[in-house]
Amino acid sequence: MKINTSNIILHTNSSYELLISLIRLAKNDELQKLIREFNLNSKKEIHDWVKNTLNSFNDNEKELLNYYFGTECLFSLGLIEYINSIEFRENDLNIDRFINGLKSLELNHFLYYLLKSNYVGQKPLSPGFINNWINNGNLFEIIDSNFNLDDKGKWMVYKTISRASTTKKEFVDFLFNYYHKHFKSREEVVLKTINNYINEHIEELINSVNQGMKYIFTEKSNLLNTDREIKVIVSYFGEYIDIIFPSSQLIIVGYKFPEYASKVMRGKKNLEEQAHVFKALGDKTRLLMLQHLSQGPSYMTELGEKLNISNPTVNYHLKKFINSGLIRIDKEGNRIYYKLCKDRIKQVIDILKETLGL
Repeated sequence: MKINTSNIILHTNSSYELLISLIRLAKNDELQKLIREFNLNSKKEIHDWVKNTLNSFNDNEKELLNYYFGTECLFSLGLIEYINSIEFRENDLNIDRFINGLKSLELNHFLYYLLKSNYVGQKPLSPGFINNWINNGNLFEIIDSNFNLDDKGKWMVYKTISRASTTKKEFVDFLFNYYHKHFKSREEVVLKTINNYINEHIEELINSVNQGMKYIFTEKSNLLNTDREIKVIVSYFGEYIDIIFPSSQLIIVGYKFPEYASKVMRGKKNLEEQAHVFKALGDKTRLLMLQHLSQGPSYMTELGEKLNISNPTVNYHLKKFINSGLIRIDKEGNRIYYKLCKDRIKQVIDILKETLGL
């Protein structure tokens, strides 16, 4: 299904969902941390499916899942761009055609998609490059210069290239077996659920993606051409994930991404509303004044004597704190004294911690 709104196209396809479901299985612990951090609600049906599917995997399947979908390398991301490329040629792409397409790919083209998400070389990666690598005796040196990974990740890239035929057969067989054993029985229900959700939440999804491009995945979204169409894959198993492919004008978001974006934006708004507080704190004299008041209430004259500044200067700084709610004024007879608002300071600290995930 495709829905075109302005330059954003909302889209679903079972081939994308197949790969994203595997990423979800491999990265579920990380997603659960995000869910807890932002107090989000994971769908029980998905949670149970993840648990039951992982329990049904044998040791070899778990090893392959982690290797291709769970490590730093995340080889599978490049295959999402492969699906995107063949969708232009296939009007009705399904999983069987996707897997058969992988089978028919030449080794250098298969490795091109498997490796491209980790490639950081100066020249654009191409299947021709990979042909040269396969036939080159300095493979370790090539990998070290072109992949921004730790030693384990670089070893995995070396292993993937040096045993290319085995890699391809191993991956395609794993994908085929996973589809028929675990995914196919749920495929129709998943697509129906996500299509219905998109139809009922078009505006919400579009707005959350626009917010995401501005505030959440800003570093990569700056590389998108917003004057051109941007394809947004909405995923059921992804729930709250967001993955962006600038070179392909492609974004993947979980169908519950609007909830996550709303929480992030609320935190950002709360933080922006505290800008005047941080501005008040951005002065050495005021910080010393705050430190003194943390020991107890004080009169203006006492603050001036303590900090060796005049009363008008003390008054100037106190106004900054009063306007930001960090200090309040109390009276004792005819005298005015100033007191630290500890609850207000705690509130600002809590907002900062929540927004920055500290």
